Amino acid sequence: VWMGNNCYLLPDLLCLLATVGAIIFLAEGLGLSVFSGMLIAIGTTVFPAPILSVWVVPWNTTLSVPLIWWAFALATRLVLLKDGGRLSISRLPLFVLLGALLAFIPVTRPTDLLISGGVAATCFLTALWERELRWKELLAAVAGATVVLGIAGALYVQIYGFHASEYMVHSKEHGFRTDLLWWKIYLLLLTPRPWIPD
Repeated sequence: VWMGNNCYLLPDLLCLLATVGAIIFLAEGLGLSVFSGMLIAIGTTVFPAPILSVWVVPWNTTLSVPLIWWAFALATRLVLLKDGGRLSISRLPLFVLLGALLAFIPVTRPTDLLISGGVAATCFLTALWERELRWKELLAAVAGATVVLGIAGALYVQIYGFHASEYMVHSKEHGFRTDLLWWKIYLLLLTPRPWIPD
């Protein structure tokens, strides 16, 4: 009764809070205070009201968003930072977690494979460039990803068999279509009109 007509309020709120936690964790790694991280997180997810209703609620309350932010924050603090923001203790379990997060992102929303692949490639190339690639850490991340993909793959095969689910078929027809990528880029980046006019 306390959730009103929104039966997804609790999971949406948990996903949003997890996203805020990841933004604060990233801000701490960048040398900002927890308070500053909270202000950034709240300011980018709650205000102004039109952004909240059009962007935050439908997109930032899905499970893939906190997974993306935690993967980004963890990758930044494990690989990309050089100073005191870098995590130096318990690195192998954190690499297992990073691999699991990166694998779980496309399980929750398949088109976000581009994001997790980008984070993984950036981490790998940065470690290679800086001559800090450690095989144990790489194998730990691969192990984490393998466990998640193994479990998700087994569940998928049990439910759908060895063919695309209806969600995947409809997504291809109506959602992420590479042949229309140029048109989407034009609409999102060049068109001056709002997506959802008043």
